[in-house]
Amino acid sequence: MLQSKSYKSSDEWLPMFGSQARGKGLVKDGLFAADMLKFNPLEKTTLHTHPGNHILFVVEGDGWLIFDNAKHDLTTGVCYFVPGATPHQVISSSTGMILLSVSDNHRPVSSEERLSVVTTPQN
Repeated sequence: MLQSKSYKSSDEWLPMFGSQARGKGLVKDGLFAADMLKFNPLEKTTLHTHPGNHILFVVEGDGWLIFDNAKHDLTTGVCYFVPGATPHQVISSSTGMILLSVSDNHRPVSSEERLSVVTTPQN
Protein backbone atom coordinates (compact mmCIF):
# COMPACT_ATOMS: atom_id res chain seq x y z
CA MET A 1 0.00 0.00 0.00
CA LEU A 2 1.36 3.43 -0.94
CA GLN A 3 1.71 5.82 1.99
CA SER A 4 2.42 9.53 1.95
CA LYS A 5 2.29 12.42 4.39
CA SER A 6 3.58 15.97 4.19
CA TYR A 7 5.68 17.20 7.07
CA LYS A 8 4.48 20.69 6.12
CA SER A 9 0.84 19.80 6.87
CA SER A 10 -0.90 21.34 9.85
CA ASP A 11 -0.87 18.06 11.83
CA GLU A 12 0.35 18.55 15.38
CA TRP A 13 4.02 17.96 16.10
CA LEU A 14 4.41 15.76 19.20
CA PRO A 15 6.97 16.18 21.99
CA MET A 16 9.86 13.81 21.34
CA PHE A 17 10.91 11.70 24.33
CA GLY A 18 14.44 12.53 25.54
CA SER A 19 14.54 15.74 23.55
CA GLN A 20 13.53 19.38 23.43
CA ALA A 21 12.51 18.77 19.79
CA ARG A 22 9.12 17.82 18.42
CA GLY A 23 8.41 15.11 15.88
CA LYS A 24 5.86 13.87 13.39
CA GLY A 25 5.46 10.32 12.10
CA LEU A 26 5.40 10.14 8.30
CA VAL A 27 5.26 6.57 6.98
CA LYS A 28 5.66 3.15 8.56
CA ASP A 29 5.74 -0.52 7.61
CA GLY A 30 6.37 -2.84 10.54
CA LEU A 31 9.48 -1.59 12.32
CA PHE A 32 10.75 0.41 9.29
CA ALA A 33 9.58 4.04 9.42
CA ALA A 34 10.34 7.70 8.78
CA ASP A 35 9.74 10.70 11.05
CA MET A 36 10.37 14.42 10.75
CA LEU A 37 12.11 16.01 13.74
CA LYS A 38 11.81 19.76 14.30
CA PHE A 39 14.38 21.54 16.48
CA ASN A 40 13.88 25.19 17.40
CA PRO A 41 17.08 27.24 17.75
CA LEU A 42 19.58 25.69 20.18
CA GLU A 43 17.35 22.73 21.10
CA LYS A 44 18.90 19.32 21.65
CA THR A 45 18.36 15.68 22.49
CA THR A 46 19.91 13.96 25.47
CA LEU A 47 22.93 11.75 24.87
CA HIS A 48 21.24 8.48 23.90
CA THR A 49 21.18 5.20 22.00
CA HIS A 50 18.39 3.54 19.96
CA PRO A 51 17.04 0.00 19.60
CA GLY A 52 17.99 0.14 15.90
CA ASN A 53 20.01 2.07 13.34
CA HIS A 54 18.82 5.27 11.74
CA ILE A 55 19.61 7.63 8.94
CA LEU A 56 19.41 11.38 9.53
CA PHE A 57 18.95 13.74 6.60
CA VAL A 58 19.09 17.49 7.26
CA VAL A 59 16.14 19.08 5.41
CA GLU A 60 16.44 22.63 6.80
CA GLY A 61 18.85 24.48 9.07
CA ASP A 62 21.98 23.09 10.65
CA GLY A 63 23.48 21.93 13.90
CA TRP A 64 25.78 19.32 15.35
CA LEU A 65 25.88 15.59 15.95
CA ILE A 66 27.84 14.44 18.99
CA PHE A 67 29.01 10.98 17.91
CA ASP A 68 31.95 8.83 18.96
CA ASN A 69 33.05 11.55 21.42
CA ALA A 70 33.39 14.15 18.65
CA LYS A 71 31.27 17.07 17.44
CA HIS A 72 30.29 16.78 13.76
CA ASP A 73 28.55 19.46 11.68
CA LEU A 74 24.99 18.70 10.53
CA THR A 75 24.36 20.67 7.32
CA THR A 76 21.38 20.99 4.99
CA GLY A 77 21.27 18.34 2.28
CA VAL A 78 23.65 15.90 3.97
CA CYS A 79 22.75 12.34 5.02
CA TYR A 80 24.22 10.68 8.14
CA PHE A 81 24.11 7.01 9.23
CA VAL A 82 23.91 6.52 13.00
CA PRO A 83 24.29 2.99 14.42
CA GLY A 84 21.67 2.45 17.12
CA ALA A 85 24.04 1.19 19.80
CA THR A 86 26.37 4.20 19.53
CA PRO A 87 25.76 7.03 22.05
CA HIS A 88 24.95 10.25 20.22
CA GLN A 89 23.27 13.62 20.64
CA VAL A 90 21.74 16.13 18.21
CA ILE A 91 21.97 19.90 18.80
CA SER A 92 20.49 22.58 16.55
CA SER A 93 22.25 25.85 15.77
CA SER A 94 20.74 29.30 16.29
CA THR A 95 18.78 28.80 13.04
CA GLY A 96 16.95 25.67 14.21
CA MET A 97 16.80 22.48 12.15
CA ILE A 98 14.46 19.95 10.57
CA LEU A 99 15.69 16.36 10.20
CA LEU A 100 14.25 13.39 8.36
CA SER A 101 14.89 10.32 10.52
CA VAL A 102 14.54 6.88 8.93
CA SER A 103 14.91 3.89 11.25
CA ASP A 104 14.97 0.12 10.94
CA ASN A 105 13.63 -0.54 14.46
CA HIS A 106 11.15 2.32 14.85
CA ARG A 107 9.41 3.54 17.97
CA PRO A 108 6.86 6.40 17.92
CA VAL A 109 8.23 9.91 18.47
CA SER A 110 6.72 10.34 21.95
CA SER A 111 7.40 6.77 23.14
CA GLU A 112 9.75 6.22 26.08
CA GLU A 113 10.97 3.14 24.16
CA ARG A 114 12.27 5.34 21.31
CA LEU A 115 15.64 5.84 22.96
CA SER A 116 17.71 5.02 26.01
CA VAL A 117 19.34 7.93 27.79
CA VAL A 118 23.08 7.48 28.35
CA THR A 119 23.75 8.42 31.96
CA THR A 120 27.41 7.44 32.27
CA PRO A 121 30.19 9.71 30.97
CA GLN A 122 31.70 8.69 27.64
CA ASN A 123 35.48 8.36 27.24
